Parts: sequence; structure tokens; C-alpha cells
Amino acid sequence: MVATRNRMVGMLFILALHSHASALVRQNKASCGKPPETADATVIRRDERTIKFMHGEKVQYACAPGHRRLEGDRYIRCFNGDWTPLRLKCLPVTCKEPTGRIKSKHTVVSGVKSSYSLGDVLDFRCLEPYVLKGSSSSTCGNNGQWIALPTCKRKSCGSAGEIENGEFIYNGAEFGDTATAVCAQGHVLVGKATRTCLSEGWSGRPAVCEAVRCIAPTTKTNAERTGSWGASYEYRQVIQYRCREGTLVGEGKIWCTENGTWSSPPPTCGGKSCGSAGEIENGEFIYNGAEFGDTATAVCAQGHVLVGKATRTCLSEGWSGRPAVCEAVRCIAPTTKTNAERTGSWGASYEYRQVIQYRCREGTLVGEGKIWCTENGTWSSPPPTCGGKSCGSAGEIENGEFIYNGAEFGDTATAVCAQGHVLVGKATRTCLSEGWSGRPAVCEAVRCIAPTTKTNAERTGWGTMYEYRQVIQYRCRQGTLVGERRIWCTENGTWSSPPPTCSTRFGYVK
Repeated sequence: MVATRNRMVGMLFILALHSHASALVRQNKASCGKPPETADATVIRRDERTIKFMHGEKVQYACAPGHRRLEGDRYIRCFNGDWTPLRLKCLPVTCKEPTGRIKSKHTVVSGVKSSYSLGDVLDFRCLEPYVLKGSSSSTCGNNGQWIALPTCKRKSCGSAGEIENGEFIYNGAEFGDTATAVCAQGHVLVGKATRTCLSEGWSGRPAVCEAVRCIAPTTKTNAERTGSWGASYEYRQVIQYRCREGTLVGEGKIWCTENGTWSSPPPTCGGKSCGSAGEIENGEFIYNGAEFGDTATAVCAQGHVLVGKATRTCLSEGWSGRPAVCEAVRCIAPTTKTNAERTGSWGASYEYRQVIQYRCREGTLVGEGKIWCTENGTWSSPPPTCGGKSCGSAGEIENGEFIYNGAEFGDTATAVCAQGHVLVGKATRTCLSEGWSGRPAVCEAVRCIAPTTKTNAERTGWGTMYEYRQVIQYRCRQGTLVGERRIWCTENGTWSSPPPTCSTRFGYVK
């Protein structure tokens, strides 16, 4: 125990000697003045008044405002009157371009540069229908980050309105979103269901939800409606029916549904039959039943046509209307021109299946020799013609010719004049049984009336009429000829150009 205490006392004595020796050394070493100043770093001092630093004493540096630490020790030490070199490296603060904001198609940014330093400012503006969320400007901060970058968000329209007995269903409330009006059960929408969020707010006006009403049933029935009558009924309002005779067929109670229609059609009173709808000569009735509401449809035998209303309905007082009549089909005598001869008696009209026969006195029959009246009141085919006999030439035309599409019955020949001639008469002739129709047309030479336009030019030769291609020449005794010296009569009976005139440098020559 005593030995241990002696050892501790000895160690403390040695430490005290070492500390005293170190102090003596520092006192003997030279001190340092103020730490050096740099452009990008500053000294952190506890006391600005300190101007003398002992050997071995340390001071700390920090990057100057607008700079950030890249690398190196923040401390320097006083060593025998000199400061050790400062290893701290500081770089100016820069901010990265806020690419997402600048390249947004909804954002307009002012102050854009290739690089940004501390304090640089960007100004922001949003395009319709977007609005700015946050400050309209952002500054490059000390930490290399933009301060309070704003965003462009779609404009919100808020509520689309309140609807009595209904509500709006939203897919959003920003620009382009829609709100659709939905009515409560038993109500119907009046107005436009959908509103769209636009830059100026919701489109249109809120729709209205009106109570559903059903129009009183119009379907005919022999059942008796009980209770009060009305032109229209509210949603879920009930109408009851009863029968004075027979049995009720259908629902005794019907009600107004949410669609504005009745839950089912009005019932009828069955058990009472309308019996036969009547007899039709050359026809019959086809029935789907003979009780109230059933129908009987008249159908005629082949070769007969229905005259009157085809369908009769079984009502409480019996069959509606009168029975229709089935009349025999008749065909009007053929009106198509033909060179074939009809045999047998003639008539203005013919009965169903009645036949007309044709024959040729000359040539061969082209078509059906027999045609008959069909059930549709039309002929089985058109009347035939007699072919093989040609009409030959339609005639000769001086200064022209006929253009043929054939020379047999029904064919045509069309007159065409040579250039410089005009057609007088009917151009087309038709081949008939007695030959070509009409007379040949004539091709007369085109003639032009002498020009009547006033002119001061002198015409060579005079005449009142000129033939096709005949020429008139003009000349000037004074001045210069303005226009065509020669004009001629064209195939249209007009002159190739108006007469020329004579003029001088000073104007028109009288």
C-alpha cells in the first residue's frame, strides 16, 4: 500500500516537471500575429481583440459567405512565430438549373442562364389554365439549393354547385375535369348533365332534378280505372283497374316508375270474344286471337289486291273498322311503242293472267310472243318488236352526214353538219315500222353579218353578209392601226375579233 502511494507521487512529480518544461519552451518560442486573411475563408474567433497567439496555439477557419468547403483541414497552428499553411479549399456556391420547372410546358421562366451563383434570381409565371403555387421568384441559396421553388398547378374550380334532389359526381375539380349531375331516385335531370372546369370556372349552369311524372296511360283497354283521373301522375303513384264483365287479364295495379313510364300496360277484361271479323270474297282474315286487343289481318288470294284497311282490332264494342275488299288485279294495256302486231281483241285493261299475243308481218319477232298480266298489276315482259327489216339509209345531207346507232326498228340516225355549216331541222330520225321518222335536216353555210361596231379604220371591200372564213381587211389613212388588220367569219357565225381603230401619238383619229 505504501509502495503504491509512493509510485503515484513520483508520477505526478514527473508530469509536473514536464508541464513546467513545456511552458518554458513555449515562452522561449516566438509568438504569432493575426491569422492571415483569405478571399474565400474567414477566421472564427472567440475574441476579435486578440492580436497575439502563442506557439502551438490553433485557430479555426470557415468558408466565407457564398462559398462551400471542398476539402482540407479547417485549422492552422502558430509554430515558432509563423502560421502553418491553410489547407482548407472553398469554392463559390452554385445552384443547379431547376430543369423540371424551366422545361415545363406550363411555365414561363425569366432570368435563365447557363450557370447560377449565390443570390441569382429566377422569376416564374404560369400559362393558362395553370396557376402559381408559391412565390413568383426563387433565389440561389447558401447551401446551393433554390429557395422556395414555385410550381404550376392546374386551376381548381371548386364546387360545381348544389342540386336539390341530386348531386354532382366529380372526376376532379381542376382544369379539364368534369362534374356530372346525378338525380335522386324518382327525379329526372333537366339541363346539361356535365359541367367542365375551364379557365373561367365551371361551364354552363347547374342542371335541375325535377320529380318524375308519368302521363296517364293512353293504351286502349276495356278494364275500368278506379279512383280519381289525372293527366299525369307522380313517381310511385298507383292506378287500379277492375272488370264489370269478364276476368282481369294483366296487373290490377300499375304505378309510375322512376323512368317516367308505367310498371306495366293497363290490363284488359278477358273472357268476352269478338268472334269472326267477317268474310272476304277472294280473301280471308288471319287471326292472332279474337279477344280484347287481338287482331285480324285481311289477306287476298293471288291475283287480287286489298282495298281498305288490312287490320281490325278486337275492342270492347267489337271489331274495329270495316272488312277490307279484295279486288281482281288489272293491268293497263301496254303503251310501249312496237312494230309488232297485237292479235285478238283490244282493251284498255286486262285481268290477272290474261294474255296478249304478238306477230310480225315482216321480219322476225324479237322478244316474247306472249305476255300476261301478273299478280302485281304489271306485264310479264315488255312488248316484242319485229327485227330483221332495215330502214336503210336515213338520207343524204349536203355538207353533212347521218351518224347511225343502227338501222333497224327503234334505232336512230343523227344529222351532223360539216364545219362552217349549221343544222336546220330536227337532228334525229328514228327507224319505225313505216321507215325513218320525219325528214332529213339541212346543213346551211354559216354566214356572218357585216360588222356594225363603229371604227375610224377603212374597210377594203363592202358587203352585208359574209361566208364562213371570208376575210375583211382594214387600213388607216392617218395614224396607227390598233387591233387586228384582218378579221374573218368563224364557224359560229361571229367575227374572229372586233374591227380595229386608228390612233396617233396624241390620241384617237376622228
